[in-house]
Amino acid sequence: MLQKPTALAFVSPFEGARGYFLAGLSHYYALNVYYYTTRRFRFKWQIFHSWAYDSDVRFTKYTSLQELLNVYSGYDAIFIHPNALTPFFGWYENQKEITEFVLKMKEKGKKIYWLDTGEVQYHSTSNPDFWDNIDLALKGQVFKKEYEHLFFDEQKALLFNGPDVMQNETIVAENMKFNFDKYRHKILPCPYVPSITRPKDLDFSKTKKVYDIAANTRSYGNGILRYRLIREIQNRLDKTYIYSFDYDDKGWETNAPEGQKNFDPYLIKTLKLGKLLFKLKYSTYFYPQPLYLHNLSRAKCFFAPAWCLLSFRNADAWGAGCVLINFSVKKFNYGLPMQDDYNYVSIGERDEMTDDNESIRPEFIPGIISKIESILGDGKKQAEIVKNGKAVFQEYYSSPKQFVKKVFIERLPQYP
Repeated sequence: MLQKPTALAFVSPFEGARGYFLAGLSHYYALNVYYYTTRRFRFKWQIFHSWAYDSDVRFTKYTSLQELLNVYSGYDAIFIHPNALTPFFGWYENQKEITEFVLKMKEKGKKIYWLDTGEVQYHSTSNPDFWDNIDLALKGQVFKKEYEHLFFDEQKALLFNGPDVMQNETIVAENMKFNFDKYRHKILPCPYVPSITRPKDLDFSKTKKVYDIAANTRSYGNGILRYRLIREIQNRLDKTYIYSFDYDDKGWETNAPEGQKNFDPYLIKTLKLGKLLFKLKYSTYFYPQPLYLHNLSRAKCFFAPAWCLLSFRNADAWGAGCVLINFSVKKFNYGLPMQDDYNYVSIGERDEMTDDNESIRPEFIPGIISKIESILGDGKKQAEIVKNGKAVFQEYYSSPKQFVKKVFIERLPQYP
């Protein structure tokens, strides 16, 4: 057996997307993960997707910046997530310090990979010293070349970064200087991962599909746009279609007749038995709740728009055998193949429909309802899209190891 190359990762394993990537990465590198603890996540047994790591992975706790600077040299690769530096440099406030840290790590590893894979489209810095010294930046929400001009439109940027980022004048100014022509080749689009990461736990082939459409959302914070849109769908949808919408704090609403409902033990309220059964079955997962699994397992179509663009719901819907309905990704390289009416259904361009991430302009609502009703009424098309979505899930999400192979290893100019 060939010896794996060595890698150091300054990446928190206490998070779904990052943990999934780290678990997959451990099968291609002899991986040493340095992690920072918080009040909520302090122990190794809390590491996400621990079952998916290779047996030779090491975890090392750090509490100071100096501990990172003192690591041994000689690694084949070093992976850095910006949040690993947040306790020392702040959140996007110190581009100079971030660049200096990368330059110091360049002395300790042959290659530097920057994992900026969250729901913020802006880059940590535009500093040429930073970009000249990293090998690749894995990034979510990457515009295709022909739409890169939208990156420099601050009104559009608000829709893909959020108000907190846009209020930071330093990071806005930094990104206005970003040189796509020089550094585009260093940006590697990275899709979001499932929240339910064992494919067998998304196999609902024996569960009756009783809802034409389902969705789950919060009614506040970054769920408010999705909440308001789902309300519009519920109020305007042809009443012949059966829906199931979970509004979190505002309750669960469905128009399914009692005779069409099938028993779900995870929704038993007596003595909170349902929640207990759910925890026993799905205790390895941090995010999913009983009504989320209920809707995924029993819906033909799943309405899954994210706060910005990236979402656990995309992969979950594909794995669960639902038709994924979402905003268009035509302007973006999602990191895997996404084609309207092939493996998902687009309701239109999100950045053209909302000005504030909180509501859809009224003139677009009828078209959205029409597009949704069109797929709800076409069983043959549903079957095609479900088949194609499952194929994407199998190709990219059959395991964390397979995910890292597809989105990273196979795209490297040279491994390791």
